[in-house]
Amino acid sequence: MCIFERFPTAFAGLAIGLTLASGGAQAADTLTPQQLSEQLVGKVLVGRNHLGEDKPSWPVVLQFKPDGSMELDVHTNKGNWTDAGRWHLSNTGYCVTWAKYKSGQEQCNTVQRDGEVYRTIHADGSPSMELRVQ
Repeated sequence: MCIFERFPTAFAGLAIGLTLASGGAQAADTLTPQQLSEQLVGKVLVGRNHLGEDKPSWPVVLQFKPDGSMELDVHTNKGNWTDAGRWHLSNTGYCVTWAKYKSGQEQCNTVQRDGEVYRTIHADGSPSMELRVQ
């Protein structure tokens, strides 16, 4: 059973919430590794991924589990795509190695918070996901 099936109400109002939250005047704050651990570990996060300007974004569900495992479900127009991996805190955020995505190469990201919205940012500065705690 994918995360979408376990949390059927996860996306109710999400698009409106992300739109309203991203339109605010608050500046995004980059989370420290300690803040990331306190605010996101053990939580279910819902939102959208960012694949690039000319590509679609899809609804996602992400979980940073306390045991260092991570789950990702992406709901595309071709069905659900899932992956599992291992994550750890880094000096600037977190790093993750997925079983399938990027052929298992570690990727490190920072996390910015703007009100209720968390944005994950790749090491090259490109956006990865916009998420909210479920």
